[in-house]
Amino acid sequence: MRPLPSKVVMTVKQNRFLFNTVGKAYYYGFLGVKELLFDVGTAIKRVFPDNDVKAIRALKGTCSGKCFIIGNGPSLRAEDLDRIKEQRIPSFSSNNIDAIFERTDWRPDYYVCQDKNGLKTQEHHKVALTYHFGTYFFAKDAKKIVEECELTKQENVLYFRADVSNMTRDPNKCSPDASLRVASGFTVTYAAIQLAMYLGYEEIYLLGVDCSYPKIADRNGLRIEYDGPSHFDGCAQNETVSYGYANVEGMMQAYRNAKKYADEHGIKIYNATRGGKLEVFERVGLSKVIGGGGITYLLDIVHLTSDRRVRGAAA
Repeated sequence: MRPLPSKVVMTVKQNRFLFNTVGKAYYYGFLGVKELLFDVGTAIKRVFPDNDVKAIRALKGTCSGKCFIIGNGPSLRAEDLDRIKEQRIPSFSSNNIDAIFERTDWRPDYYVCQDKNGLKTQEHHKVALTYHFGTYFFAKDAKKIVEECELTKQENVLYFRADVSNMTRDPNKCSPDASLRVASGFTVTYAAIQLAMYLGYEEIYLLGVDCSYPKIADRNGLRIEYDGPSHFDGCAQNETVSYGYANVEGMMQAYRNAKKYADEHGIKIYNATRGGKLEVFERVGLSKVIGGGGITYLLDIVHLTSDRRVRGAAA
């Protein structure tokens, strides 16, 4: 292949900013069209709901009280999940949560997956389908893949419309109607929060949502790598590289969106995670939620005291 003429190369270098600007305008113009088409689809389904919309709409407001959303962060302990089961508190989970099942009898009431590519390449999503959870929520564009698995009763599986139309700029605002759209925000936990609020839960507790990742990328493409696990001990996602770099900045904005919506609608979201980097929500000791003393109480004291020192030093 012949190299480009030197004049062409020089012209591109001299006008790099112009070319980048034009490229971004074209790209975001394409995203604008995607956003418009998604909004049109939402308007149509509001008037003419399909079976997927009807199935999720039937669950609106059917729940109340408190629930847990379980993340897969390194702070997650099987003993805490046992206590949640004893207290019979409903819980949401996602992704590779099945890796902890050998250490606990707890099982989630809801399983959430919004990553179609992960469903294709990661065996844990397919493994999760072999368990008998109460309800599975999958992004609608993964419907064909899930149906091909044929590992669970399809009436347990509901499909939501994941709105990823402008994720490259900012996380979408929290959805007031999860039957029509669930905003994406660089983390499946954001989707789980929206579904929990739509179902009617008034107190939502996050556990194992550390937001601590060894590979981070910001919106400008800057990539940073740290030592340490991103998920609980034994979770296969600690070894996989397929998830790439986490956009923690985008996640935090998504969580701020969720908090704003929750505050406006009288819903409380608390962070019961021990440690981690998520400070958007009010911290609460897990022992206050699920009771119990001993190691649970001591761990709460240690981590809450440590968190206050860190925040005080940063102030």
